[in-house]
Amino acid sequence: MRLLHLLYMFYLHLLAHGICQAAGLVNSNMIQTVQLDRLPYVTEQLGVVVENTDTAKVHKTYDIRVPPSKHQRMASITVRERKTGKQLRVENPTEGLLYRAVFNRALAPGDKIGLNVEMELLGVVQPKPSVVEQTGDRSWEWRDVVGDQVYETKKFKLVVRLDSDAVVRRVEGPQSSRDKGDVVFGPFTALSNQTGASVSVVFRDNGEQMEATRYRREYFVSHWADDLHVADHLDVRNRGPMLPANGLDKVQQTVTAYMQGRDNLVKSFLAPVPRDAREFYFVDHIGNVSTSALGPATGGSRLLQLKPRFPIPGSWRYAWRHGFSLPLAKYLRRTNDLYALRLPFIGHVTASATLERTIGQKLIDKKNTAVLDYSLQISLPEGAHDVHVHLPFGATYRVERSWYYFDVVGRPLIIVDMKNVPEGLSDAHVVVLYRYNLLDLWIKPAAIAGVFLALFALASLLSRLELGLVSSSSSRATEEKEKKE
Repeated sequence: MRLLHLLYMFYLHLLAHGICQAAGLVNSNMIQTVQLDRLPYVTEQLGVVVENTDTAKVHKTYDIRVPPSKHQRMASITVRERKTGKQLRVENPTEGLLYRAVFNRALAPGDKIGLNVEMELLGVVQPKPSVVEQTGDRSWEWRDVVGDQVYETKKFKLVVRLDSDAVVRRVEGPQSSRDKGDVVFGPFTALSNQTGASVSVVFRDNGEQMEATRYRREYFVSHWADDLHVADHLDVRNRGPMLPANGLDKVQQTVTAYMQGRDNLVKSFLAPVPRDAREFYFVDHIGNVSTSALGPATGGSRLLQLKPRFPIPGSWRYAWRHGFSLPLAKYLRRTNDLYALRLPFIGHVTASATLERTIGQKLIDKKNTAVLDYSLQISLPEGAHDVHVHLPFGATYRVERSWYYFDVVGRPLIIVDMKNVPEGLSDAHVVVLYRYNLLDLWIKPAAIAGVFLALFALASLLSRLELGLVSSSSSRATEEKEKKE
């Protein structure tokens, strides 16, 4: 597999080199800005001025190369015109590491255009070192390559922006400098399309970083009960550095929490839920977990605090499911037999090192759990048909048939799968349109009534039958005795 990967990279390098020589596009000026202040989410912005140096050929596309280390962690990529703000269509012709932005208008010879390229990455920083004492500070390393572009770049500068609480510990790379809280590499001039020098920044950040390796949200729609049931299944991992071989020390944990006010352990998860939610539960692989709390209503939401059975150090995992019910009428609109269901696409879970029940809205809104593998499942009522789904992004869905208790014809099950969920989708909604008439509503009651009626008729029939063997001699003796009497 590694050999195939190297061959594929070599092919892309030759392809990009050929494009560079033949296309005639040049990056006149490029500034790359890396935002490391919202970990584990990392945003890379490329501000580039593209010039067509060809004397006769017009160009309609601009290619962007994404290294393998970024590609497998990339959540989204968008390209906009800097002057108008219009978004360009982005294609992935090789379904690999090369992306292509299509200009809204062809770039004539000698013309220039300013583009803003933005990529959102998940968890590209790694703990450095990978093993840290329970009371030690956590450091992270960000690493990249200067000038790894398809086209020749005349001028290039790289800016790395950190959180205000982060402390830079080590910087490696040519022409590095410090500008307040930023780390700057460059400016560089006359960069070819060949792979450039490696740069890295090691910084201290003790904030929690989690990743959900699997996250499945289920919606179950019931018209009869006027109920919308929500169930979240999560498998999360602490991205922090591992503990030494001696493992977790509970005594040291208590002392550290008292003396320093913090430790490197995740003790609870915070999930904002609608204020009218009810019938909560919290279950892991062992069974019901009673260590949870529900905060007071703040605005339109409440804070559900989930405390796992054990604190979660770096590299440890924890899997659970929690759920609640909502009034269906709040999320459903009806026009004759056409229904429109509007639901949040995904919920977000915030890891916390504290167990306070009253936590401010600022911490609730913080998103420190990146979702790597997400699945949304919406189970519509039995008999629903003509289903259409409107998603707020370029994703695909499929509709399958599922069966629940006492179902006869089954119910539509909408499934949306997604890798590397962008941070902004926590506020997005999905709209489901379907038809559901009175006949569909009575399918299950009619089927259940029919089954009970058939069982009653069968029981009545069996009660009238003689289900035994009686000898002829005993029957004649019984008849003679009755005659004598």
